[in-house]
Amino acid sequence: MPVDITTYSSFSSFDKSRHAERRMLGRYLDHFDEFIGFFIASLPLLTNQRDVTEAWHARFDSVVAAMQWDVFPGMSIVLALLDDSEFGKDIKWFFSPQVNALDFKLLLVYVENCMELMLLAVQDPSSIQEMHDTPEIEAPVQERGAIRSPSYCFNFDIGDIVPKTMTELVAFIDNVKHDPPFDAIFIEDAIFRKPAICWKIIDGINGCLAHDVACMGGALQLHMNKPFSSAALSTRILAMAKIQLEILATLLSRHLDRDSP
Repeated sequence: MPVDITTYSSFSSFDKSRHAERRMLGRYLDHFDEFIGFFIASLPLLTNQRDVTEAWHARFDSVVAAMQWDVFPGMSIVLALLDDSEFGKDIKWFFSPQVNALDFKLLLVYVENCMELMLLAVQDPSSIQEMHDTPEIEAPVQERGAIRSPSYCFNFDIGDIVPKTMTELVAFIDNVKHDPPFDAIFIEDAIFRKPAICWKIIDGINGCLAHDVACMGGALQLHMNKPFSSAALSTRILAMAKIQLEILATLLSRHLDRDSP
């Protein structure tokens, strides 16, 4: 589907964004050629990642590469690399209208984490390939008295990964999971028999929140469908999951507030 670039806004549309954009350029402009390499390699990484260079070059002659991906379905970001004969190289970020409703600081952290993931993919492509080649975890089920559950506890510190607001909101998810936009965000996953929610963290990696009474006293846990041998990749993906859960908690809160009497 063609990108309607007239509906997209830049960082400048957000309040107090000038300093943040300068800081982003200071961090990433020196890696301009590495991002070009990421585009050329077409490494599958971010959710629904696609090349939109043609559409954005038609709008801005200096665009030499542009890639679009989804924060969640219906919420898209475009990374555009520009090389102008007069002004030199530049990087721009553009956001679909739905993204504009997010808290700017949360959006900024999300974009930075995506940029770091792309750099990692270029600097250590073997870790990305290994991730895609690794089979999904098969969770054996064993008896624990009257409890049947996976024989391992894939748990992360709930205070570090799962926002407190999400632990409170997860009880209401069954009431809204079939409502837009959650019907497009939440996916089916067979690892946990009764997950609260599952969603795509990045290409090939799903995350699930689930209660497992045999693990941590039934606390809400984050589970992913693949293990990671790369510490750097694991750190970035966990950061991505945390940010996405913060965004989901925001969306859920607004949705529930709207529906409350």
